[in-house]
Amino acid sequence: MLDPKLIRSKTKKVAENLAKRDNDFDLGVFLDLEESSRKIQTEIETLRSEKNKLSKQIGSSGLDETSKQQTIEKVNKINDSLKASESDFEKISQEVNLFLREKTKMTILRLEIGVNQKSLILSLKITQN
Repeated sequence: MLDPKLIRSKTKKVAENLAKRDNDFDLGVFLDLEESSRKIQTEIETLRSEKNKLSKQIGSSGLDETSKQQTIEKVNKINDSLKASESDFEKISQEVNLFLREKTKMTILRLEIGVNQKSLILSLKITQN
């Protein structure tokens, strides 16, 4: 199994080992895709945090009706951004999957994408053919 943390921390060693196996796996492309995935994940977490903060304001009795309506509109815009970001995350996950299938002599056993209110999970398990 290639561990993204291992690839990030020991990129040179991973590249050397892949070269020994006569593998055309391009670590640069993989790292770029993974970096994009992490950026989107951070964006999603930031949006969720802002949404939660605004939702608490809506629930408080301190807002007048106009302010409450404006805050609801902000939450709706955040929801739209969340949907777009989650869709982008899924697309990048699919790109990683496709990249691994096309650029390596490896078989993907599982690409797991989990999106819930608390976490995003991208899990790659691969084996050598």
